[in-house]
Amino acid sequence: MKQRKIKSNLETRLTFNLDKDFTMKKALLILAISSISTLASANCTKTGSITSCYDSQSGNSYTTYDFGTSSITNGSNANTGTTWSQNTTRLGDSSFSNGTSSTGTTWNQSTTRFGDMSITNGSSSSGKSWNSTTFGNGSTIHNSSDGIDSKSTTCDAFGNCY
Repeated sequence: MKQRKIKSNLETRLTFNLDKDFTMKKALLILAISSISTLASANCTKTGSITSCYDSQSGNSYTTYDFGTSSITNGSNANTGTTWSQNTTRLGDSSFSNGTSSTGTTWNQSTTRFGDMSITNGSSSSGKSWNSTTFGNGSTIHNSSDGIDSKSTTCDAFGNCY
């Protein structure tokens, strides 16, 4: 089969390791939902429905298997020795994902698109609930809660948050 170089599609390929601090979660979520592909420096090849990527800067590598409306991604980091995985199913304007973080804990999220806006709800690998709304101009409102404290952050399309 013919191989060709492609760019990483962050919206469907980026997994969330939400055990990290709130700023990391916020940055990853904005990039994933907004499909901003400038973060990834991964080199990817695609053969049929299999995409393999490697990012020499971070040591991350992952392979995604696409099955029409579903995909399975398995990743690892050569620098840390950790592994992670993600399963995604797309139905109409919605997608449902779950996975296992690099620490071995599970997470999930669902995203639904309404015109030029999308709403995402999920549970992090540390058990915290969160949701975000991304608007057509790329700005995002992110809310998270651990059951005691709640946080709300607004970010523009360039990742500037306030």
